[in-house]
Amino acid sequence: MALETLLETPQKHEHQRTAGHLSLVTRNANPRPNSPSLMSSPRRPQTTDPDQVVLAEKKVRARPPRMFRVVIHNDDYTTMEFVVFVLQSIFSKTETEAVRLMLAVHNDGSAVAGVYPRSIAETKVAESQAAAEQHGMPLLVTSEPESDDDPAE
Repeated sequence: MALETLLETPQKHEHQRTAGHLSLVTRNANPRPNSPSLMSSPRRPQTTDPDQVVLAEKKVRARPPRMFRVVIHNDDYTTMEFVVFVLQSIFSKTETEAVRLMLAVHNDGSAVAGVYPRSIAETKVAESQAAAEQHGMPLLVTSEPESDDDPAE
């Protein structure tokens, strides 16, 4: 508030007693509407321009990224040892986990190697396909979106 406005505004003086001390508090007797206040709340922005509209801020919560399953599919040519190698080297599985997943792929036709955000899932698929191609194996690894109604794995 400008100094001229302060001088023109009638002042109301109050005495306040806190903890045994007497202090003088000066307040505007008739504050103007839409005038900025030194004690205004940061959540309720005010403006001096009556034509200016201030919209309330809306809190936006970031949603967790959509997750994708990386699935290893069975075939008749890729060796079990190579599937275990891929699971250990690319998916960071222990030998026990890798053997269990390899047997699930062999017996059930496919198994989920992991659940990742999209970019990581795509990278794992590309790395697996590159390793298979380098070793002359026809291993098929795909990624698919995890549906929201599936129970947590």
